[in-house]
Amino acid sequence: TSGTPTARTAMNSFVYDRGFQASLDSQLWGAEILLLKELYLPQEAFNWQWLGGFRYVSFDEDYAQIGRFNNGGTLAVDRVTNIGSGTVNNVYGPQVGGRASLRTKYVTLSATPRIAFALNDHTSTVATGPLTVANEPVVRVTQESIDFTPIVEVNLKMQIHLTSNFSVFGGYDLLYMLDTSRATENIVYDSLPGPGAGFLPNIGQQVRLTDFLAYGFNVGGRFTY
Repeated sequence: TSGTPTARTAMNSFVYDRGFQASLDSQLWGAEILLLKELYLPQEAFNWQWLGGFRYVSFDEDYAQIGRFNNGGTLAVDRVTNIGSGTVNNVYGPQVGGRASLRTKYVTLSATPRIAFALNDHTSTVATGPLTVANEPVVRVTQESIDFTPIVEVNLKMQIHLTSNFSVFGGYDLLYMLDTSRATENIVYDSLPGPGAGFLPNIGQQVRLTDFLAYGFNVGGRFTY
């Protein structure tokens, strides 16, 4: 209300005086098959290898928020508002790219950029309730769709050859997906006219596809035979 005192009954908003809690759970995993040109490169030199294959990425989110209102402790039962949102993104498709590597006797440096021309088979759901206030509707909306969602990944890696067959490595990964369904972005905070000059919640869903970026470091070992 821009700093102007306003009666709660006339505000088009949620008001909580007992507490508010929100949580977001995300899960990302995937698998890929890569076919490399000239996989075995024993010579100490710079090499470029084309690659192709198939990729699958699963990206799921669950978002929940709970607010409690008691009008300064004057109500017999807290007014509780529950709003939840969930998304499932199944992204799959062919991918192409390449690997540039510089190999020496003791160390190999490599960069592996690749892009997947993928489809995103996604399901999005928004739900409210149960609520403890009369006349507030319980809503559950689910929408399914398939959209084009390219995946770009770049992997930088350094391998240290401890023996002719075993090496340890450290690297950096960057993963970018163009259009994904996000649980926090799909909730529509709408309302309907209520008693007097008040309002009643009318929560809905509008799927908004947004970009997703993940990046980080990795370490491991490699055995070659």
